[in-house]
Amino acid sequence: MITYCNKQGSRDRKAFAVVISPTGDVAEFSGVSIPKVLAVTAEKFVKEGKWSNTTYTLTLADGVRLIQGRAGFESGLLSDGVASATSKPCNTWEELALAMGAPLPSVEKWLRRAAPRSALTLDERAAALAAL
Repeated sequence: MITYCNKQGSRDRKAFAVVISPTGDVAEFSGVSIPKVLAVTAEKFVKEGKWSNTTYTLTLADGVRLIQGRAGFESGLLSDGVASATSKPCNTWEELALAMGAPLPSVEKWLRRAAPRSALTLDERAAALAAL
């Protein structure tokens, strides 16, 4: 069992939980069970205005991994939050995929949907490297 709390951090840094299946599919946990991936076994809501949050107790299917954290404190980028959560650099698309242990296309699809600004930043970095 794993617990996940979606309470935002200071500077309005969004909490995230990303589920990675054994086949490398990446999905954002949105507070509901995902068939054959994870089950929500308990929820506790705390009402605190802007700081309201829910703590979930989750049971993961065999081989499923969960990465959780908050967007980067300084940058607000979700990719920086993954770097903090995994203790691995996530300055490029390739580094992000490596840190998450998932295929690049799955990671890219997830990040473009979940955090367009983070995806744009990684695209800009890739373009700058390509121009060298």
